Amino acid sequence: MSLFSLSLRSGLSTCLLLMSANLFAANTIYEVVDQNGSPLSNAVLVNTVTPVSNIEPVVAIMDQVNKRFVPSVIAIRQGRSVSFPNSDNTRHHVYSFSKPKRFTIKLYANKPKDPIEFDKPGLVVVGCNIHDKMVGYIFVSEWDEFAISDEYGQVTFAQSLSLPMVLKIWHPDIKTPNKLMDIVDTEQTQEGKTRIVLEVANPGST
Repeated sequence: MSLFSLSLRSGLSTCLLLMSANLFAANTIYEVVDQNGSPLSNAVLVNTVTPVSNIEPVVAIMDQVNKRFVPSVIAIRQGRSVSFPNSDNTRHHVYSFSKPKRFTIKLYANKPKDPIEFDKPGLVVVGCNIHDKMVGYIFVSEWDEFAISDEYGQVTFAQSLSLPMVLKIWHPDIKTPNKLMDIVDTEQTQEGKTRIVLEVANPGST
């Protein structure tokens, strides 16, 4: 085989690798805002195409700090477990009456013995039987791809260009908080981000 053939084959291989990388991965930045244009944190963006196929063995954490659940919203794949450590100096009684997962962890300090497994998809609202103002949300996803917006309302989504994308969104302040919403109002920003406008009950509060 000639040196030219080797060089050509090497060049084609490199080109195919680059094309493959471009086909299968591209980060898209979304910006979630309310109807007044204020950034919305804790919005869960979900690609409702690929069902859950792989469950991370790592236990998710919802802590309790200053009589608040921290973070107040988490998103996990169906089948994953969550631990509820108590970092306060007072005891808490954590519970949920939500249909996807009903559970109770009676008065305790420090760390409960066992994490809770969330084996059904849906929204789980978590509270404390001692401190009524404590509310947390666990979005249990039946879909493999999702991401949650930060304090600036931004979501970096690893978009697979070789597969279809059917995006839906959830936020604790939407009118039907137990359901995913279709994305119907978007616009492009000057920075090249896709802005999603979401109508919530208390605009400007998050």
